[in-house]
Amino acid sequence: MQLGDIVYYMQPNVRKPDLVAAFLGWPDAAQVSTSAISYLIDKLPALKLAEIKSDDYYDFTKVRPTTNIENGIIGPMNMPRNGLYYWENSEGPNDLILLTGIEPQVHWQLYAEIIADLAGFYKVRRAYFIGGFYDRIPHTRETRISGLVNDRGMLEVLKKFNLEPIDYNGPSSIHGLLMNVFASRRIPAVSLWGHIPFYIRSESNPHGLSGNS
Repeated sequence: MQLGDIVYYMQPNVRKPDLVAAFLGWPDAAQVSTSAISYLIDKLPALKLAEIKSDDYYDFTKVRPTTNIENGIIGPMNMPRNGLYYWENSEGPNDLILLTGIEPQVHWQLYAEIIADLAGFYKVRRAYFIGGFYDRIPHTRETRISGLVNDRGMLEVLKKFNLEPIDYNGPSSIHGLLMNVFASRRIPAVSLWGHIPFYIRSESNPHGLSGNS
């Protein structure tokens, strides 16, 4: 079933879920956040709920679709994807929706509104946007996690888990816009950031991942 830019593969009865989202690209240093989401999808395991069509959000000359050619015959095109998954929590009242994809390059407002619409439809209780950025810290210290919220009352969430509130002024990721759009819909949201040593430029950083678990 297709509704606007979202193609649904099933319509489960999701109960007051939390939403956890991560985006490959600028807000994903060492692929900390997308690796964490992939881990959750595999470990829970979570089921494929839906997919956001990519046509309106990416410059395909920069994020190239891929294809497979065998013996001179071209196969299907694989477009950049934003997948939505869900997990039914058999031991509690709140299920989980997971979003993993690539940070959009264009039409950020439309993209954020679509995610907020989906959160409203499923009556999301709280959203968590996770990311990673390079920082001047050594790998020998305990993983540093900081965060921000979209409502002053949510600062207690950061205090509860001893997370450092962020002070920052500069360029924003899609997290910032999503946090603002969710605030306008009165959906509480938290953005969590893993600090990755600036000299680590590998595809993944297990030490950083352990801090997000």
